[in-house]
Amino acid sequence: MHIKILLVCSFLLVGQGILSAQTRGGGSPQDDLDYYNQDRGNYNQGGGIWYGGGFLLGFNSNGQESLFAVGVSPILGYKVTPALSFGPRGSLSYNVLNVNGLDGSINYFIYSAGVFGRLKVFQQFFAHAEYNLENDVIGVNLTAEEPIRRTRGVPYVGAGFSQGGGFQGGVGFELMILFPVREREFFGEPPYIIRSGINVNF
Repeated sequence: MHIKILLVCSFLLVGQGILSAQTRGGGSPQDDLDYYNQDRGNYNQGGGIWYGGGFLLGFNSNGQESLFAVGVSPILGYKVTPALSFGPRGSLSYNVLNVNGLDGSINYFIYSAGVFGRLKVFQQFFAHAEYNLENDVIGVNLTAEEPIRRTRGVPYVGAGFSQGGGFQGGVGFELMILFPVREREFFGEPPYIIRSGINVNF
């Protein structure tokens, strides 16, 4: 009788040891779920969202007039796939223009809003396209001392590269060149624009 009890106890201890070893070596079902939530399921924890933008601080003078500008350009993207993302983008700048012969300065805002698509092509390089509705200033009415404004829709296409950041939520730096897909309205309009800024989680 004592031998039977001893055999049963030994069997239970060995079985418990095997189960404990399997749990420590291979992990529990909950550990498997945590693995997929943490490593594979970052989209459910905001991993599909990235954001960033640029900052503008500039001064220009030609002897007859001087312009000071400060602004921001936020961007927010949603990753449809790890390589392809879409989202909104905007910009806002405050400008102070001083013209010789005027008592005071002319202050005005320039702003734009639009949508973009971005595709990672190879490693840190990406293609970028966007459509913006822009409200900017094309001149100054010196008699009324106010800016001459225009509103227009402008599509852009271009490319750039991003250094740093990535899927785990780091901060990266990006630089890109964009070309407006439309005829220039004025002789002095630049044929391209260059943007730089930061991104998070891109």
